[in-house]
Parts: sequence; C-alpha cells; structure tokens
Amino acid sequence: MDLTTLTKVKAYLGISGTSQDTLLSSLITSVSAGIESFCGRTFASTSHTEYYDGDNKDKIFLRNYPVTSLTSVKYQGGTWDNITWFDYPSSGYLLTSEYARLSFAGALPCITNYLQIIYTAGYLIDFDNEGTGTHTLPYDLTQIVTELVSTNYNTRSSGGINTMSTEGQSITFSTQSITKDYQTRLARYIRYK
Repeated sequence: MDLTTLTKVKAYLGISGTSQDTLLSSLITSVSAGIESFCGRTFASTSHTEYYDGDNKDKIFLRNYPVTSLTSVKYQGGTWDNITWFDYPSSGYLLTSEYARLSFAGALPCITNYLQIIYTAGYLIDFDNEGTGTHTLPYDLTQIVTELVSTNYNTRSSGGINTMSTEGQSITFSTQSITKDYQTRLARYIRYK
C-alpha cells in the first residue's frame, strides 16, 4: 500500500498539471515498497499468523507492530505426527501493543514452533480521512516517502552522474537512495530481529 499520495507529492514538488501523474504514481508505489523492504515490515494493518520457538524465553517480540488486536495465542501439543494447538491461558501472558512484546509468566519450554500467535498489526491507511481514527499512519513516515519520491523524480535524468557543474555552480546527487539522514529518520520504524 502506498505510504503517501499523488496530491502530497505534487504539492511538495510544486506541480499543478497532470502530465507527470503516471510517473509520480509509479515512483510512490516503488518508494513505498522500498521503505517497507528497508524497514523489514508491512505498515498497513494486516492479519498475521506466526510461529515461535520456546527456547526458555519469557518474552517474544512479534514481527509486526503496533499490534491492534490479538486473536489467539496457542501452544503446541500432541505428537509430531498429529500436532494439536491449545489455547494459552490469557492470564499467562501480557501484550505490550506498541512494541509487539508478549511477556509470559514463566519461561517457555524449548520446543520448536511451540507457539502459534494470530494477531493484527500495522497502521490504518485512509488518506481521505487524515486526522481521524481511520488513518493512523504516522505523518513523519508519509513525509519521508514524499521527500524520497520527490528526490527520485528530480534526479531521474542524472543517469548515474554524481556531480554536475555549470556556470560556477556544483550539484552533487546522492548515490544512495536511502541516505544516512533518512536511515536515521526511519530507525524507529525498522523491525529488529
């Protein structure tokens, strides 16, 4: 899902016509996918089913956040040939939604794929209703994508040129699509394993 809009990008670039809409829309989708790849997560609210080993842990960090609903936490039982999933008692764990952390009352047994967790995580994306509960995507994330789309649009014809000089002026193009500045700004959104 796109993390900014054509309207926002055109306003940022100062473009009023429609001749560049197809290109800009393509860049928006491409940059949005690149940001998700860089951060290692999906930002749009999505349902997830994940499996975790016990490994004597008493905490598990889910792969996606913020968690908006926890459907089920189940533990593995039965035999390897006939695995059965049982509901983990809700009094045995605590969810910290913002960090997608499940804390358990005690250490979990060392069993591969011991837990099955089904939950919904991510942000609601509805740009038509910004400022309401139906749009929760952080504004700074949208701004980063808008800026990167604009940068890609403005440097699309540089064709690998790193520096260009004309009439005593020098312009240096970034050779890295996500510069250190953007990496710093995106750090809070990166999924750490």
